[in-house]
Amino acid sequence: MIDRQLFLPEKWIDDPDRCRKAGVADGMTFATHEEIGEQMVARALDAGIRPLRVVTHADPGLTQCLRAAREHAGLDQYQVRDWRAWHAHVTLSMTAFAWLAAVGADSTARSI
Repeated sequence: MIDRQLFLPEKWIDDPDRCRKAGVADGMTFATHEEIGEQMVARALDAGIRPLRVVTHADPGLTQCLRAAREHAGLDQYQVRDWRAWHAHVTLSMTAFAWLAAVGADSTARSI
């Protein structure tokens, strides 16, 4: 995982007081899931990253991955109260899950 971005429904974006209370960065505008995906790919390409594959939330494999991250890395153990804290929690949980997956793959390869 190299990027993440929280989808905010239009009703959130249209409520500046709600956004301010949650710590949402000023200037956030509504974007569809597809637009968020395009923005993340553009950021990766701008950073010089040339991905072999791009996976979106609609991919069944990603759904399974997120389910496993919830079960094994605490992805679902957070009540979103603050924008910055959500990003920190998701980043830490997904990093922990990536480490668990890498260690699991390594131990499986060694036992073969």
